[in-house]
Amino acid sequence: MSCYCGEADCPKCGYGHLRYGGNKIAAEDAETKPIVMPAARRGVALEIEEVCNEIAEFLIAKNEQYGNSALDPVRIFSRASNEEQLRVRIDDKISRLVRGTDTIEADSDVVDDLIGYFVMWKVLHRRNDG
Repeated sequence: MSCYCGEADCPKCGYGHLRYGGNKIAAEDAETKPIVMPAARRGVALEIEEVCNEIAEFLIAKNEQYGNSALDPVRIFSRASNEEQLRVRIDDKISRLVRGTDTIEADSDVVDDLIGYFVMWKVLHRRNDG
């Protein structure tokens, strides 16, 4: 990868540069923003991107499986707002982490679900604020 100054490792500052374009660390183009970091931390940036992409794939699949129920619930029993319903789901997952065992699901699955609920919360807020 080359930086915005055209060098793989900037000779002026000794830093390597990555370019961030939306949700991908990418080669330089007009749609990217420079991220300046020491070369030793570039690997971490790529790991963060990998984990975030895995969570996105997981969340998109789960949302499809559940019929977008977090943002468009069928409201058979509950009339609570979408945000309140997300808060209840988050509370339940945190309770399972604190009080439960991993006999139903592993802690890592609970954490993935929590991350997913927080992402859905952000999506909901963007829709409401946008």
